[in-house]
Formats: sequence, C-alpha cells, structure tokens
Amino acid sequence: MRRAGVALLAFACTTLATADDRCEAAKSFFADLAARGLVQGAFVIDLGGDAPCEGAHGHADVERAIVFTTRTPSDGGSIAKTMTAAAVLQLAAQGRLDLEAPVSKYVTAYPHAATRVRHLIAHAAGLPDYDAFDRRFGVGKLRSNAMQLEAVASGQLAPAFAPGSAFNYDNAAYDTAALVIEAVAGVPYAKYLEREFFAPLGMRDAFVRPANLADFAQPRTRGYRRRPAGLEAYDAIEGEAFHGGGNVYVSAADLQRWAAAFARGDPAVAAARGEAKRRARLDDGRSTGLSLSSWYSDTAASRHYYTGHHQGFYAVAYWDAGRGRSFGFVVNQLLPSWLEAGVTRGLVAVLEGGPVPALQAPATVPAPAGASRWRVDGVGEVAIAPGGGARLRVTLPSGVGYTAFPVGKDAWYIPGLDARLHWDPSGRLAWNTVFIQAQGEPIAARS
Repeated sequence: MRRAGVALLAFACTTLATADDRCEAAKSFFADLAARGLVQGAFVIDLGGDAPCEGAHGHADVERAIVFTTRTPSDGGSIAKTMTAAAVLQLAAQGRLDLEAPVSKYVTAYPHAATRVRHLIAHAAGLPDYDAFDRRFGVGKLRSNAMQLEAVASGQLAPAFAPGSAFNYDNAAYDTAALVIEAVAGVPYAKYLEREFFAPLGMRDAFVRPANLADFAQPRTRGYRRRPAGLEAYDAIEGEAFHGGGNVYVSAADLQRWAAAFARGDPAVAAARGEAKRRARLDDGRSTGLSLSSWYSDTAASRHYYTGHHQGFYAVAYWDAGRGRSFGFVVNQLLPSWLEAGVTRGLVAVLEGGPVPALQAPATVPAPAGASRWRVDGVGEVAIAPGGGARLRVTLPSGVGYTAFPVGKDAWYIPGLDARLHWDPSGRLAWNTVFIQAQGEPIAARS
C-alpha cells in the first residue's frame, strides 16, 4: 500500500510497550495538537490499566472561561446514529419490530409504502438531506421529527430513488427511525436511550438535547472555529427538536463507555454488535461502506468506529473487538478535514502500542476536470465524476455511488465511507480514511 504523503503520515519510531507509556503518548499527542491551536476537547481511552487514560484541553465556553473536562457533554453529531440503529436492532431482536416490514406499519403517516425499516438505517430510503428541510422550515426555527414527517407526507419531498436501490447518507431517515422506535416502544426516544443504554452503561452525562438552547442545563458547551483573529462561535443551532440522526450530547467519558459496551460484548448492544461485523446491503445485494448498526470497520471486521460532526463539534467512538479496548473523544472546535481522521489514527496507534503519527496538512492541487478513473490500493478501481456544483460523485468497485462534498480548498469528504479525497502535487489521488491511506494512480480511458 502506498502512503498518501510523507508529511501527513510521518511516524515516530518508538514502540510503546506498557499501558503507562501509551497513556503518556496519548496525552502528549493530544497536548501537542492543543498547543498548535488545532483542538480543544477531551479524550478517554481504555489501555487495559487500572483506570482509563484521559486528557482534556481548552474550554467548553471560551467567553466564560469554563474549562473542558472528560465529563463535559458535547454535541455528538452523527454518533447518535449508532444509538438509533442499536435501538432498532434491539427491538428487532426482541421480536417487537420487523426490519423487513414497511415503515408505515409503525408510523402510519409515512407515505412511501416501499420503504422498509431496514432501508432507514441502511441509508437507502432516498429521503432528502437536511438542506431541503432547512429551506422549508428555516434554519434556527423550531423543527421536530413530526414536522419533518409532515413535510415528507405532504408529497413535496419524494424519495430520490426507489427505496433500497441506492445509497445516500440520510439524516432524515434516522430521524424517521426514531419515530419507529417511539411507536414500537411506547416511550419517547430520549427516554428509550436513557433506559436502555445511558443508565445501564453508566453514560452519566449523555442526553438528547432540548429544542431551545436556553433550556440546556447550564453551563452549555459551545462550538467554535478558528479564524486568524482567534476562536469565533460556530455553535449549535436554535430550534432543533429533531433527533435520531443527531442531537445527542455526550462526554468523552460517555463515548468511551458506549464504545466499550461494543468492545466487550455488553448484552445491551448485542444485536448491534453482531451487525457491525458485516456491511449493510442494498436490495440487489451490493454492500455499502457502513454496517447496519452504523459503524465503519476494517477489512477483518474487528476494529470499528463512527464519527459525529455538527458545526464546531466533532466526536469519535472507537472499539476493537479483538483487544477488547476502546476510546472516545469530543472536541468543540472545527477541525480541518485532514486532521479528523488523523486524530483517530493517532489514538488508535496509542491503543495498539504502535508509533504515533506526526500530523501536518497535506499539499493539494485542484481536482482534474471531467470524469476519471483511479486504481487505489486497498480500495480498487474508483470512478470519479462531477456531482453538481462543487460536489463529486464517487463510485466504488461494488457499483455503489457516493457523494463527495467539498470541505475546504481542493478537498472533499464522502459520508458513508468516511473518506477524504484530494489530489497531490504529482497529480495522484490521495485517499485518506482511518484504516486506509493510499494514493490512486490514473487509469487510462478505454478506447
């Protein structure tokens, strides 16, 4: 496998033998990023010692000088999807819900008869992304799951494709899955998560956010992004009463406990843990980049993680079934895209006792014009084409297509693969994920 740029993947040479060595390396790694102004937040990592290794830097609220700790609840973004999927799969394992049943069996107002429950958590329902709902309701205005359902039921937001036939990273589908959970369990989504997961697993800081920012337990963690003059607010949005795809707040300690439940096989997440071992499939059998329980996995299906990103907030939960180890981290400062996977790789290296990466921004050049094909080590033959506006359309050897979104100058991010793309100065494609960092060579067009 070729490495995507020496600067991005320059490694220290020391092998970390003991849990204490690894803990010191984790603290140094995170502290160095904080000293460079790249992160503020916290991590907790289980290295097999008497207590988890942990560290925290910066502020939960810069203006009020409230320090960030490992118990600071922060917006977990799409980490909520792992909880929503776990709840759906738990109810299915209990025989209370049929994954192959139409969604309308449980949520009668859902208008698309061909959409099955499985399609919701496999990102195969074809519902529009949040920007369509933003245009309808307005950003910062009250919006609930019921209001989004009404918009879908009105017929103005039809599926983009036949349900089950394609992949499209789908926040609204997970919000709909939360409605399914409520209908089957007979309790609000927030209460279900508290009863089935948060309380049993000791996730003491976790909660589903209220719609109004003023109704948060104070002090509330705020989100930021770095500008030349310093940090500026890039905060949670007012009025977000929808949930399922996001809007669960968790601390670093919570995330480590959530990941540890999977690493150690806690009965509370047994059904979701089983599904994490295999990729979700579309109706024609093609596999996608995610499991049905919403985890990214290595090729051996032993190491798993998921990410959450909203405004200035970023979070990762990671677990290794083979080692029984796990970590979680949360930050409330917008990370550059190249650093997102890099922080996770650094903590994975610490957990595994290997060399720790020294992270630097890669050099990039504009994407080639038009459609192209690339051979990427560890991925295969990848087709890339314009996807509308600044977006790209990326198709893997499986035939499943994904949308790549611009995330800065000459860089793209692919939800559903957690892959970051750019082209290096030599003209080669750089493919960057937690488990695969490779360069792609162009494939000549067939005559």
